[in-house]
Amino acid sequence: MAEALYRARETTLEKGSQIGDSSNLAEQLESVKIIESELLRRGTEILPAVERMLWDSTRLDLYRARLIFSLKEIDGVEIDQFLVRVSFADHGSVGAAQGRLDVIGAARNALIWRGTHGKSIGVPLSPEHLNTLLVTVREGNNSDAMNAAALLAAFTENIPETRIKPVVERLIRVQEDHSDMGADVTSSISNYDKILGMHVGIFQSFGVAAQPYLREALIDSEVGGEAAKWLTLALGFAGDRSVAEDVRAIANNPNETVEVRCIAIGSYSAAAGTDALPQLEEWKKDTTIVVSEMHGWETRPIALTANEKWLQLRQFGETR
Repeated sequence: MAEALYRARETTLEKGSQIGDSSNLAEQLESVKIIESELLRRGTEILPAVERMLWDSTRLDLYRARLIFSLKEIDGVEIDQFLVRVSFADHGSVGAAQGRLDVIGAARNALIWRGTHGKSIGVPLSPEHLNTLLVTVREGNNSDAMNAAALLAAFTENIPETRIKPVVERLIRVQEDHSDMGADVTSSISNYDKILGMHVGIFQSFGVAAQPYLREALIDSEVGGEAAKWLTLALGFAGDRSVAEDVRAIANNPNETVEVRCIAIGSYSAAAGTDALPQLEEWKKDTTIVVSEMHGWETRPIALTANEKWLQLRQFGETR
């Protein structure tokens, strides 16, 4: 019986592999579903077969990216090691440039997913890989830097100070120098707020480990200044309940932009947890309307943000 079951599983995996040879996108994505099922059932046992499919550059990029991302829910240090290896692969080992980006991006997203869904990564980053991410945090554009920061948050086996302080320093630098926004930002104030929102929101991934470094920076900042405001918001995202009331005050301040108030709602929800539910109920009634410059649509961003966080707290007991 066991032998028959093993042969049946091998046939299923082979079927997934053969379908993946097709140039038809729908058929290749169907093969990923077959392989995902086998991965969840058999775990690291079939990792060598998955790796052979992954490095086959004749397969469609989306197929290969979906395949690597499907590893995110499989437990085991072997999976961690494999995802790290793909995340920092050299150009030639993955195939064409775009395919390389798709596969590497999927591997990094899988690691980030593991870090934010309670699957601790059981291996540390090597000094070389750690340095690669730190350089990106210090010198990369905002999108790349925040992606690198999210990866740093996932690798809890590495020293917290080494991983976290450069991210705090970048937040302060971006807040102080409006020109240091990179090519992905226009000169509008709303985009400035959005970029800083990305920088403070990333500290939810670091959690409690980030609090000492944010507090140290807050002590060194000017009381009541812009830096202090953004560091306080970052502390809220890091789960520091002691700043919950300060963050709620920012969210209720009519002199702040709507973007900042929405960011503060997220920060308050992370800081206060389920205790934020009564205030979120009030914010859900907010009638502030913003008209989209691109589409001309009317939205109620404060009410929408509050409703999103309310739903997350009711369902998960925390925000994400």
